[in-house]
Amino acid sequence: MEDIRVLIIEDDPMVIEINSKVVQACPGFTVVASARSGATGIEAINKFKPNLVILDIFMPQKNGLEFLKEMRQKGLDMDVIMVTASQDPLHLKEGLRYGVIDYIIKPFRLERLNSSLSNYSQMVQKLSKKSLCQKDIDLIVKQDKSKSTDLPKGLSLYTLSTIKDFLKTRDDFLTADEIADHLGISRVTARRYLEYLIQVNEVESNLEYGTVGRPIKKYRRIVL
Repeated sequence: MEDIRVLIIEDDPMVIEINSKVVQACPGFTVVASARSGATGIEAINKFKPNLVILDIFMPQKNGLEFLKEMRQKGLDMDVIMVTASQDPLHLKEGLRYGVIDYIIKPFRLERLNSSLSNYSQMVQKLSKKSLCQKDIDLIVKQDKSKSTDLPKGLSLYTLSTIKDFLKTRDDFLTADEIADHLGISRVTARRYLEYLIQVNEVESNLEYGTVGRPIKKYRRIVL
């Protein structure tokens, strides 16, 4: 699958930089452009053809909701994640009416945006199927948020997604130490998440025996 092309529409350059780094660090996503106002957003969409727009509400010239209405009126059907300081329920209601798939309130933890992107990527993969079963549809409608509430206490959806995304890039068995070193997390943390993934049948393990000492446990993603 090709990378998901992302356009960020936000008037604060610092927020653009932060959001861009989060998106670029998420496997399967590429930031193709940014715009500083809703007034220039349509032009950016026509030029860069994004799949996903990360959109603020409070911007000069044309705010995010005005931009969103215009975008839909022009028949532009790319998906939108709203990232805004607005906690006004009317803004949320209007955003949902025009097809916003997620609504994140500033300031937010970076893993919240990462989780939203991960959910969106999974939704795109499911929608690429030729046919959907009811389970697929239920997960798409719920944006897989049920997965976050099912995690054991102390496990983070962000860290879990990071480990799973890394394992997708490898076909070989790896030790918890190797995975931890690559991701910059502790070995104990890596083992906790890997053992959880074994429990939910997403990872398999293998014991490698040497000539001396204890066998080494290695992990690999299960490909269905």
